[in-house]
Amino acid sequence: MVDTEKEDEIGGLLESMCKSAKHENWYKVDQLISPPLAIKRLHLGVLNPETQPIFNEDKTLCIFMDGEVYDYQKERSNLESRGHRFEIGNDPEFVLHLYEEYGKEFVEKLNGLFTIAIWDVSNRKLLIANDRYGLEPLYYAKNSGRFLFASELKAILQDRSFKKEINDEAVAEFFAFDFVLENKTFFKGIDLLPPASILTYQDENLSVRQYWDIVFVEECDVRSEDYYVEKLAKLMKESTERRMKGNYRFGIFLSGGLDSRSILATIDKRHYPIHTFTFGTPECYDAKFGQMAANKAGTTHHFMELVPNYLASSARKGIWLNDGMANCFHFFNISMLEEAKKHFEIGFDGCGCDITIGGQSLVYFSGPRVYLSYKPLLPQDDDALAKVLYEAHTKAMFTDKMMSKLFSQAYYLKIKGAAFKSLKRTLSKSKAKLPANKVDYYAIRNVIRTWALGPIRARSQLEIRMIAFDNDLFDFYLTMPPELRLHRRIHTKALKKINPDLAKIPNTKTGIRSDAPILIGNVAFLVMYVIERLKRILARLTGIPMRRKRSYHMMDEWMRSELREWTENILLDENTLKRGHFNKGYVNQLIRDHMSGKKDYSRQLLALVTYEIFQRLFVDV
Repeated sequence: MVDTEKEDEIGGLLESMCKSAKHENWYKVDQLISPPLAIKRLHLGVLNPETQPIFNEDKTLCIFMDGEVYDYQKERSNLESRGHRFEIGNDPEFVLHLYEEYGKEFVEKLNGLFTIAIWDVSNRKLLIANDRYGLEPLYYAKNSGRFLFASELKAILQDRSFKKEINDEAVAEFFAFDFVLENKTFFKGIDLLPPASILTYQDENLSVRQYWDIVFVEECDVRSEDYYVEKLAKLMKESTERRMKGNYRFGIFLSGGLDSRSILATIDKRHYPIHTFTFGTPECYDAKFGQMAANKAGTTHHFMELVPNYLASSARKGIWLNDGMANCFHFFNISMLEEAKKHFEIGFDGCGCDITIGGQSLVYFSGPRVYLSYKPLLPQDDDALAKVLYEAHTKAMFTDKMMSKLFSQAYYLKIKGAAFKSLKRTLSKSKAKLPANKVDYYAIRNVIRTWALGPIRARSQLEIRMIAFDNDLFDFYLTMPPELRLHRRIHTKALKKINPDLAKIPNTKTGIRSDAPILIGNVAFLVMYVIERLKRILARLTGIPMRRKRSYHMMDEWMRSELREWTENILLDENTLKRGHFNKGYVNQLIRDHMSGKKDYSRQLLALVTYEIFQRLFVDV
């Protein structure tokens, strides 16, 4: 949104914003420059490829849309009966007419993943809305009389008048949790649109309203386990079928776990041929069990070996794509995207199934002991629950003690306690009563949005569909008792009902048949857990790397060998050390302890690498 008198200046800014987010020359570009609005749409030319914006009949409204919506034939017929005319027949045209008919309530009727911008020409009002789960990022800022918004943060930074000021609270969260909570970014003044939000901007007034929230159904008659299995299997199949629409080539990112295998199980054979892609080390369970699942389903399977030094060539690109919001430790899928694009336009990703129907957040925050019990070991008191979550996060990243040594004394005093306060505040927003549901609420609103940065990287080459975030399936998940979600109890039985053959194939968590009784599966998990720990100890004592089947990577070992020089060159660079953010002596100690095999600090060191590359890409320029 801009001043009318500055059309030339804004045209140049819009072009710079577009250029910063145009990662491939073959991207398609649509635009509208009609002061006070100037907007461009970058897209792959796959979903809703028709030129945007799309106007209504009397040209009083227009829409730009990224993403897609499903199953609206009945509602479209209703709109046609009310006099709305459809000339193009795509998703954004439907959404625009829906807005005409229902106003801001239109978004509550949409099932899909999307970001929508509607311009009310006569009232000079901009409305931006996203889906329930906020999995397609939208960043926004007000600066120098302008309202800027973009799907990538770097685009907003093209406004050179924007003052780059680091958000210290976000930095504290990143090093404590491995991600940033809620709607924060690393820059003050640039926010991420929260999930299920409607943003309105008119006459320099900005408002954001939440139209939906995650509300667990906790006080109802618990049905039989068979009911939940039958219903879940049905809804999983329906979710996949909705996402098989369109004349596209489809593929699945197939691991050795149950999330992607559930997609494989629910795809109707009529949609074949299907390509499946697995990455990892040749000896890992993902490679073995992914191949077994592909063979059983009859897909065209591709295995991409994860080579030890892949980060040296791809970390910078991944950090640029993710706007510095994700630790490059997690960039495992980036090396396979160009190859995948040769075989399909739409890739299915299992992201989210583990936390929702799989109950994995309950396992993560309860610790290994939960495998000895059918109940998550979570405290009832909110303060105690926040401490459990905080300790689980920081144990994998930087504990308070480590952070006091990592940062310079002045900066640590500035951020001390900020991450815990943020987590506690975020956790308190849940309306749930059961601790397990509070944990899931927190994980879905925060952790999943970060995990979805993997699919976001993939969207630089492909369009991604995720079955876990289907409104009908998600609403049913909210009714499932936590004890049935735990240890994938219901998920596994639903998979067995849909495709017994795929359920027989082992999974990476246990190494045994996925449909094995829970007790046996838990014992197998604990045995594998102990074996993996022993292998790490032996590797440290002998200096000889031990192959680990359960993990698809060996990042700790790679950083001691192929990635060592790359890591040290970044972290020990003179320009890195003189920034004054971190304690030089402690960074050196982390590197020494890791490289000697004394500790595994691969995730922590790569968080430091990520933040430094972020500084170079986004702050120094």
